[in-house]
Amino acid sequence: MLVITGPKWGLALEKHLGTQQGVSIWEFHRTASSVARDQGRRVYRHARIKPAEPKDGQQVEVTLMLTATSPEADWVSLGMATALNVDTL
Repeated sequence: MLVITGPKWGLALEKHLGTQQGVSIWEFHRTASSVARDQGRRVYRHARIKPAEPKDGQQVEVTLMLTATSPEADWVSLGMATALNVDTL
């Protein structure tokens, strides 16, 4: 599990779906995280992070995705955040 904390938000990323070109796609932990936009009509449950394999305390760029294969036009950038790899604790 990978936990990402931003200035006013946090995500628990549970399932690593893949890595390509220095970026990884993760699925949210369903009971811990989800982000809804457009009055609940769009529920984001996937995140794209860069760098793909952050170390504890490393800054990552976070982008929300509706699905793991969503077109870039549907992505929502959350900005920079801090990664914590809870599997290593």
